[in-house]
Amino acid sequence: MSAANRYNNDLRSLEEIIFRSLKSGPLRLLAQKQRLMELWPKVVGEEAAANSKPYLFLEGILHVHVTTSVYLDKYRYQLKEWVERYRVELQAPVVERIKLTVGSLTKPSFPKD
Repeated sequence: MSAANRYNNDLRSLEEIIFRSLKSGPLRLLAQKQRLMELWPKVVGEEAAANSKPYLFLEGILHVHVTTSVYLDKYRYQLKEWVERYRVELQAPVVERIKLTVGSLTKPSFPKD
């Protein structure tokens, strides 16, 4: 078999590749992570959203920064409820746990040269 035939048999349409990736590949994970971030204010409420921000989703754990240790203590009692709200919103147990840490709610900015 020639090299050209071997590669032509393996060709897939871009549409099929994107569809498969959205269904079970890296694009699905990226879309899912974006959805988690967008749902945060709805899941936790206005006050908590103003004082916290998710920054990482890894292996079922949503990592969230809160502005001070006061909010860390206040919100830790609501974590199970928030996980349940995510389950309801996403119609799947995507978020297994939420971990709070004190940190900045903004991305670090780097000085311009």
